[in-house]
Amino acid sequence: MFFSAMGSYLAAGVVALAALAAGPAAAASPCDGALTTSAMVNCFGDLLSSQDRRLNAIYQRLMSPRVLDDESRVLLRDAQRAWISFRDAECAWQGDTFRGGTQRGVVEIGCKGDMTKTRVDQLQQEFEARSRN
Repeated sequence: MFFSAMGSYLAAGVVALAALAAGPAAAASPCDGALTTSAMVNCFGDLLSSQDRRLNAIYQRLMSPRVLDDESRVLLRDAQRAWISFRDAECAWQGDTFRGGTQRGVVEIGCKGDMTKTRVDQLQQEFEARSRN
């Protein structure tokens, strides 16, 4: 599940510093080496872009008439639109803790990436279940 503590993304920077001090074998995340706010935003942005591509791919697979009927496709479309609005509002709220600070963008984009990954996993499970029927 996505990071629920607003400081988790800030902690990622601390983890990155610790991982660098420990050496390359200790790195646990692709963004561990991002030491500046700009680098963190860029790294989390790249991860979000990757998750967005995965999200769009699984959404298109689910929207196939071979998987969902017309009514189900309308329901999924509406749910997905509502989910995107929720994700954006939730992450803006989490970022608001750092209003005026440089970490706001890190928190917001990291939150969006985590929530998007979770949504991809949910839709993938739904696709697998509905494809068997």
